Amino acid sequence: MKTWVVYILRSTVTNRLYTGISNNVQARLKAHNEGRGAKATRPGRPWMIVYLELVADKSTALRREFAIKKLGLSKRLGLLRQYEQEHPHGMAEVHTSSQGFYHEAQTESVVEAQVGS
Repeated sequence: MKTWVVYILRSTVTNRLYTGISNNVQARLKAHNEGRGAKATRPGRPWMIVYLELVADKSTALRREFAIKKLGLSKRLGLLRQYEQEHPHGMAEVHTSSQGFYHEAQTESVVEAQVGS
């Protein structure tokens, strides 16, 4: 059974946020950063993962992605702020063994970077 993930990326150039889903986050991030991901992520490369949420299946992932995309910026930043509080050491805490996914700890606060722009 594949693990589905809802993720939020942040552009290290523009600080824009992008929300998507994948069953292979590592490959999807690579695709976004090589310009082969969604058209919306071609500008603003490179992207970094700032939020991950494991879900039961693709249908659940699609519903959650849609719900996150409907949030206004302040609520989305609140979601990221809560995520940072739950994962104070950044993405280094996040590991999904079924995908072999591991991401280096982020040194910059996601929320501070977004608010500061």
